[in-house]
Amino acid sequence: VVSTQSTWDSGASVDFDNGDRLEYNTAGTVAGPATNDAARGKGVDMKFPFNKGNVSVYYTKLSRIEGEVLKYNPGEVVYYLGANEDCANGDRVEYNAAGTVAGPATTANVRGKGVSVKFPFNKGNVALYYTTLSRNPGPVK
Repeated sequence: VVSTQSTWDSGASVDFDNGDRLEYNTAGTVAGPATNDAARGKGVDMKFPFNKGNVSVYYTKLSRIEGEVLKYNPGEVVYYLGANEDCANGDRVEYNAAGTVAGPATTANVRGKGVSVKFPFNKGNVALYYTTLSRNPGPVK
């Protein structure tokens, strides 16, 4: 499974407790079969130049070609301008909240039409349509 060919991470950006991370659209090399229990048999270990060790990545999050160009770049701060909503998993979105773009939206209904955003008050990323985001805060309500 080891490959010297560049393989791109096509999932949203993730930071791990040990300081390693995954970044959307970053090239890495396959180091071998996944060693993480959750990804074993479903992915590979990847070596990215900015990490100390290898990171297990699911096959579904890898591509041999660079990922789509996003309207907002990973790491960019955006503001949510839609209505307040509670997500089924306990996360939420709030009008005018600032969040950081993590990568492309991965949910089927938002894929290709938005990005995943990490808000400081949520555990995970939230997939949001481009039409609900801005680089500038909205008017005070």
